[in-house]
Amino acid sequence: MPEYIVSPTGRSSGNGSIANPWDLQTALNKRAVLRGGDTVLCRDGIYKRDVTVPTTGADAYMFQATVQGAAGNPIVFRPYEKEKPRIDGYDADGAKNKGWSAVYFQPSSHDIDFRGFEIFQSNPQRTSLSPGTSFGNGVYIHGDRIRLINNVIHDNNGDAIGWWQDAVGGLVYGNVCYHNGLHETDSNKFWGHGLYGQNAQGIKHVRHNVMFQNWSTGIGPHSSANSIDYFHIDENVVFQNGSYVLKPTAPDPSNYGRQLYFDLLSAATVQGLKITKNLTYYKQAAVTRHQLHITQPTANSEIRDNIFMRGNIYINGAQSNSVRVGNTLFSPTRTGWAPINYPANTYLNSALELGQRVFVLPNEFDGDRALIVIYNMNLAPSVGVYISALAWPEGSTYQLRQAQDYFGDVRTGTYDGQPITIDMAGSVATPTNWPVTPATTLPEFGVFVIERLA
Repeated sequence: MPEYIVSPTGRSSGNGSIANPWDLQTALNKRAVLRGGDTVLCRDGIYKRDVTVPTTGADAYMFQATVQGAAGNPIVFRPYEKEKPRIDGYDADGAKNKGWSAVYFQPSSHDIDFRGFEIFQSNPQRTSLSPGTSFGNGVYIHGDRIRLINNVIHDNNGDAIGWWQDAVGGLVYGNVCYHNGLHETDSNKFWGHGLYGQNAQGIKHVRHNVMFQNWSTGIGPHSSANSIDYFHIDENVVFQNGSYVLKPTAPDPSNYGRQLYFDLLSAATVQGLKITKNLTYYKQAAVTRHQLHITQPTANSEIRDNIFMRGNIYINGAQSNSVRVGNTLFSPTRTGWAPINYPANTYLNSALELGQRVFVLPNEFDGDRALIVIYNMNLAPSVGVYISALAWPEGSTYQLRQAQDYFGDVRTGTYDGQPITIDMAGSVATPTNWPVTPATTLPEFGVFVIERLA
């Protein structure tokens, strides 16, 4: 299938060749050229552009997509070879618009894969007066069957990902989302999710993502009037989200922290919610920190094979045809989840009972990439990890990114067929334009992205 080239120095007058590339915005709008199955390869460097931004009203964006692939045959935007395309969503005017986003998939767009980008703001505005009017989001999705895959979305002053009700189907997979949010100083409210979403048609899949140290919530489908039906939340790593992490001396009293938070303000029943194989963690246990919170009755829901380590469980209302099995819980309070009603789960009396648990989670879109998640409740200084399931040949070189300092704490090694040894100490990055460095979860809990280099 055809391949086209995009570059930070590309032009709208280009032809998409390596010698004469397009700019990114031109490629995202090339509906007359791009078809399902085509690939757009994006060169190394920072992508940004000057735009005219309304200060109120309609959503605004730095880059918008209108191209249309085909069902089962998307148009793919991804890096050229091993290069690192970076989208800087900061714009001084955009910072004044609540609907601003760095990348915006228009309702007319559909069947697009967007993978392997870093999406951030170089100068996020972190404070505002209420009501917040300066949210700057990473990605907004209104198009059908959009797939966000293996992106790093960080330091935006709104949500990392907003996935709206008019978008049908799609996938959010393998993204690392952190340090997204805004503080309203007069009300002491903290805003900003790893993922914020609504859904009324089809299934929205949220899988294999890492969501941490976002100002409000890790994964938070929410609506005051629309629907949050048929979200399937699977194999995500969600930890240390909420105001107590970002401002521990004076957190938002209405939201100390939320990991998986399903909030429907209407009286409707939430349909078809699946929460499976997620790994969550809070450093400190308190009823004000929610591992799982569902505000309305559900029907045909499934909560299976998750680990909920510290934090409150709150499930409100009737749960019709609800399955809850295989979960491991250490929680100070469990509202709507009495062990006598759901005996096929493991209820811990202390964190130490979990012991040491290691998860190696291969990436289904990239055989050279995986997540490693370590619960290290006995505080061992290092942990041996078998990665044979990745089927990498001996002699492979790799890099290991410690998630809490994703770009700073990068380790390298050579795979010799034996378990790799992971040092359970490490640094923590400070959010851009924020005075507080979050406390580390190491050595008790560590998350790593491992990538084979050669």
